[in-house]
Amino acid sequence: MDFPELEQRISELRTRPLLLRCRTPNGREAVLTVADAVKIGAVYIHIVADDLDELLAAELSEGVT
Repeated sequence: MDFPELEQRISELRTRPLLLRCRTPNGREAVLTVADAVKIGAVYIHIVADDLDELLAAELSEGVT
């Protein structure tokens, strides 16, 4: 994949709703949107970016042209 295509794929992934790993009020962990986390009073743990992580790991290990 060349650099412009990589930038385009990253841009597409970033247009999806931001997902957060949170601890819900009942003590369980869940992946939620920001709106859902606020609505239920969940505690933020970290951002979930699995698709972006996988894309970058694959492409950067191969070398972007």
